[in-house]
Amino acid sequence: MKNERKSQVSVGLTKDEKSLLLKTSFKQNRSVSQVMRFAVKNYLDKISAPHASHLEANSVEDTFSRLALQIARNADILNTMEVILIEGKILDKKLPFQISYFSDNVGKISGYDRYDLLDQDFLKSRIHPEERKESLFHPSNKSKWEKTFRFKKPDGRYADTRVSFRIMDEINLLGIWQFI
Repeated sequence: MKNERKSQVSVGLTKDEKSLLLKTSFKQNRSVSQVMRFAVKNYLDKISAPHASHLEANSVEDTFSRLALQIARNADILNTMEVILIEGKILDKKLPFQISYFSDNVGKISGYDRYDLLDQDFLKSRIHPEERKESLFHPSNKSKWEKTFRFKKPDGRYADTRVSFRIMDEINLLGIWQFI
């Protein structure tokens, strides 16, 4: 258990869900993360023993149960479609943007550890030499753009891939990377 990898999960909450979570956290004298962990644990218990668990309608636990189900569906879609989600930061429009996040399935799809790929030099070294000239990491003048390139897998073979980026605001961009 000591070396067990933990996953971090992000969820989007509506204003009402956030308010309910904060009120519940205050009433129960627990941190928001404790309430969330409890809700996820209840959800997982419900899956493993559906007859033994009952969640109160519109409770924080019920809300997080629904969100956990949505997250599980999204993960299934990402894994089935072999799509990797990317987040990046534009610190200076004249410089390459920095990739700050790859979805959990990046290792399964690319064959490399996520933390290795977050190293821009490592990632660039896996792009086919003929395609390295055309920088993948410079923000476009457009709000969204797409590039295809060959990516070297750990076995030495190159896979055709496509990456699409969209600028969200002055600093943040989102992308998807697909092996085709």
